[in-house]
Amino acid sequence: MRTPAELYVREIRRKLKYYFAAWLPGEELKLGDVGILEGDFFRRETTLEALNISFTERPDTSPTPIELVSQQGTSFTLKISGEANDAIPVLPVNKAGISLNFSNEGAFVFQAAESYEPTIEDIATLNEQILQAHKERKWKENWAVITKIVKVPYATIIISNSPNSEIIFETDAALKQGIVDLGKMGTNLMWRKQTGDLIKMIGARNISPFFQL
Repeated sequence: MRTPAELYVREIRRKLKYYFAAWLPGEELKLGDVGILEGDFFRRETTLEALNISFTERPDTSPTPIELVSQQGTSFTLKISGEANDAIPVLPVNKAGISLNFSNEGAFVFQAAESYEPTIEDIATLNEQILQAHKERKWKENWAVITKIVKVPYATIIISNSPNSEIIFETDAALKQGIVDLGKMGTNLMWRKQTGDLIKMIGARNISPFFQL
């Protein structure tokens, strides 16, 4: 039986195809990190810099929002300020909020208002350097290198560790875009109630949750 961590990284791989997911999602990886791929999990061992292999980074200056929700087992209910909502009775009438419900282990919500994807500029030259390092017995057969990475300044990630869980947040501002607002830096979320086991990263900063090898 797969663990919630395995379910999460596999679902990200299915959704994003060429991208792997960092575990934990709050890990800060870098371009040129070198390590071993164990299933869908990357374990860092060294860096290209430490191996005296140089590369040029192609920066990304255009922000892109990320909204990822597991294919199954996730639902949410919004409450606006000034009206009662029987589905979220724990919230006062004068407060806005959101309830996230998860019915599967590994179900998740990932929200970030902006992300950037720097990449290694010249992969062909990098491959030549790696082949030379391998000839010199400086490069292990099972090593892989991060050639593209998703950098996120601010994000909210919630992953369910149990088959039935719920978390309720109160906010002092209207969630005009619904669940998308969870990934915005200006959204002030106050945790009001939780049932079940959850991994919560609320307002995680400067993370690198996804990457290519």
